[in-house]
Amino acid sequence: MLGPTPCYHYPYTRYSILSNVSPCLSAPNPYPYPYPSPMIRSLLALLLVSVAALAAEPNRALVFSKTAGFRHKDSIPLGNALLEKQFKAAGLEVDITEDAAVFTAENLAKYRAVAFMSATGDVMSDVVAKDASKEAQEAAAKAAVPRRAAFQAWLENGGAFVGVHAASDAGAADKYWPWYAKMIGGLFNGHPAQQVAVLHPLSKDNPSVAHLAADWKRKDEWYAFKNVDADNHVLLEIDEKSYSPAKGREMGDHHPMAWCKEVGKGRMFYTALGHTKESYAEAEFIQHLNGGLLWTLKK
Repeated sequence: MLGPTPCYHYPYTRYSILSNVSPCLSAPNPYPYPYPSPMIRSLLALLLVSVAALAAEPNRALVFSKTAGFRHKDSIPLGNALLEKQFKAAGLEVDITEDAAVFTAENLAKYRAVAFMSATGDVMSDVVAKDASKEAQEAAAKAAVPRRAAFQAWLENGGAFVGVHAASDAGAADKYWPWYAKMIGGLFNGHPAQQVAVLHPLSKDNPSVAHLAADWKRKDEWYAFKNVDADNHVLLEIDEKSYSPAKGREMGDHHPMAWCKEVGKGRMFYTALGHTKESYAEAEFIQHLNGGLLWTLKK
């Protein structure tokens, strides 16, 4: 015959393993609740929610290098490889693509960051032949609409965007995609021949330029810009007296070359540097790009 049910002593109650009622008559149960108490149950529920949220945090980065305009065939592979390395160092897995069909709300939900590696032109439209029918051209343009909307919603809801060099070469984006024209911060407006110039960092608080000396002398292809957004936080300017700008494309004493800003709940960083393949082996440029990338990730 079984004996009395054993009594277990817990921090908050004394109760039978088979019942809420304590069989230990010698000591009344001061806590009427079974273990765990309501407070502990609430804490456990909160912990489970936190773990679920952590598990759902996107852990991938997307590097996009589609070109519907000029293609930087020498530097794009090097830039893709460098961005992949830097995102992985930041704890993210990386996908590299030139397929605009990946820009859906469902697919973007798995990405913490997106980088445009010298993507040019209307990159969200489908590619069609120059002599394609009017119907095919209209279908290609129509395909871009939900992709643009998905990307905008993703970034404004906490995404991290990195734009490199020709990401600003989006053609007449101010007309066909005004949101992107504002977000990228300025549209490509020509450049002179590659030459050496002097850059000046403006913000020692941002990791993209904190490592630089007051004068950064290097060779690259120096962009001029139009439609420069007033919300840009400029990180780097070029000294137009240190090189020969394209005639009629001068921007004066404050010619921006890299900037960042908040975009809704998300962040963006853009650098106009990185045309030359040599850039991607240059320690100061590598750190400049990595610092901007980490800033967008809030790291």
